[in-house]
Amino acid sequence: MLKNVLYDWLGYNKILLEYLNNFTNNIYLLETFKFITEYIGDYMMFPVHICLLFLFFYTFIHKEGASIEKEIKYIKATAVLVTSLMLMMTAGQVAKMYFAYVRPYCSPEIQINSIVKSIMSDEYIPSKCFRSFPSGHTQYITIFTLSMWNILKTPLKILSIISIIAVGSSRVILGAHFPADVFYGIVLGTSFVTLTRFAIKNALLKLTLNKIKERLDYKL
Repeated sequence: MLKNVLYDWLGYNKILLEYLNNFTNNIYLLETFKFITEYIGDYMMFPVHICLLFLFFYTFIHKEGASIEKEIKYIKATAVLVTSLMLMMTAGQVAKMYFAYVRPYCSPEIQINSIVKSIMSDEYIPSKCFRSFPSGHTQYITIFTLSMWNILKTPLKILSIISIIAVGSSRVILGAHFPADVFYGIVLGTSFVTLTRFAIKNALLKLTLNKIKERLDYKL
C-alpha cells in the first residue's frame, strides 16, 4: 500500500513514464538526450567535471581579483561536493540494492519506444535491471549543481536548474528510470547537499571559534 502511494503514485508513475518515453521519435533529439545522460549526468564523468570546475574557479578568481573570502567560498563548495558524492555513493547504492526496483526496460508490462530501444541497446544491461530506485544520474547532477549554488551567478543558476531537469527527463524518456526514481533522486541529492553544508558550516564555525579562544587565552 505504501509503495503504491509513494512510488507507484497510484499508477501515474507508469502512465507518466509511457507518455514521456513516447514523447518523440526524432532520432537527433533522442541522441541529444542520450548525450546529456552520458556526458553531463553520469557520475563516471566526475574526473572531467571536477577538472572543468577547477578551471572555472581559477578563471574567476583571477578575473575578479583573488581574495581569501572567495577562495574559502570555492574550497567550501568543493568540500560540500566531494562529501555529498561520497554519501550518494554509499546511501544511494544501498537504496538501490535494498529496494531492488525494476527498471522500465526490464519491466514486462512496459512497452519501450522501439527507436529508444535501438538507441539504448548497448545501455540496457540485464545486471542493472533491479537498480532503478533512485536515479544515480539525477542524484549526481543535483549534488553537483547545488554544491556550487552559492558561488554561481544568476545565469549559471538558471543553467543549473535546466541541467537537472534535462538529465532527469532524459533518463525517463530513454526508458532507464521511472519518474519516481528521478523525483526521489532530486530529493536525495538535495538532502545530501543540505546535510553536508550544515555539517561543514558548523565544523568550520567551531574550529574558527576555538582558534579565536586560543588566541585570546594566549594574549591574556
